[in-house]
Amino acid sequence: MRDTGAFAVLESPHLRRLALSMALTALASLVLAVGPGISAPNDLFQWFWEHVPPYRVLRDSHKFVALLALAYANLVVFGLQALFELASQPFQASKRLVPVGGGVLLATTIIYALPMLGPWAPLGTTEFPDDWQDARSVLDTDPGDYNVLLLP
Repeated sequence: MRDTGAFAVLESPHLRRLALSMALTALASLVLAVGPGISAPNDLFQWFWEHVPPYRVLRDSHKFVALLALAYANLVVFGLQALFELASQPFQASKRLVPVGGGVLLATTIIYALPMLGPWAPLGTTEFPDDWQDARSVLDTDPGDYNVLLLP
């Protein structure tokens, strides 16, 4: 089992740098995405904001989540490769590992989506705020030719 997954990647001279850089990217992006929401290193994030222009350009610290997704997308390949290699071995229990893993992935997706799409979904109709109704009445009384885009 030590020949698969993270151990195999760390022992491989060709893949070690990629795996370590992706792991460090994931860790750094996780910390940067949380950003100023953490009270302990708030001074560090303030220093980044004042002295590191790329950090300031991104404005919203949650844009670093894209780097986290990139790291996940690269690292999951090594895990899948290890699962498929394990399933190709003659041991019977390993052949069940891939379908069970797929089932767990499917179940996790369904369980995650149920609160949004199922009968308990919080999605529904709502009334526009009074301010929007007032804006609508002002726009309706204006005789000009115009287009208006309203964003929530």
